Amino acid sequence: MENDKTIEEIFKDVTDINRLQYLKEKLGQVKKDKNGASNIYPSSKFAKYLEHKDNYLNLSNKLNTLKEKVENGEIDAMTEMNFSGASHIKKVENALKLWSTIGYKNEVEKIISESLK
Repeated sequence: MENDKTIEEIFKDVTDINRLQYLKEKLGQVKKDKNGASNIYPSSKFAKYLEHKDNYLNLSNKLNTLKEKVENGEIDAMTEMNFSGASHIKKVENALKLWSTIGYKNEVEKIISESLK
């Protein structure tokens, strides 16, 4: 889970030092690791964001995989989509709603977007 990673590990693709510092300040909090060294880990808001993002992406990927199998004519997938398709779609929609409301999606993505300016 990404909550166990430092901000640097989560944003490993960010090479701009100022941008990384901004993300640390806005999305991180200092915690001590197992060895007693201080590192910057996700704040509680950012941890919720990551948790709900992961849930949404997992459910969305499962639904997309099922849709691909249906398009490829797989009988089991067609049966599952026929009986459970609406339920899968609803789960994805609900996961997105949760990510947007209690997962701080808009707030965190605004911070990430602002870091690009």
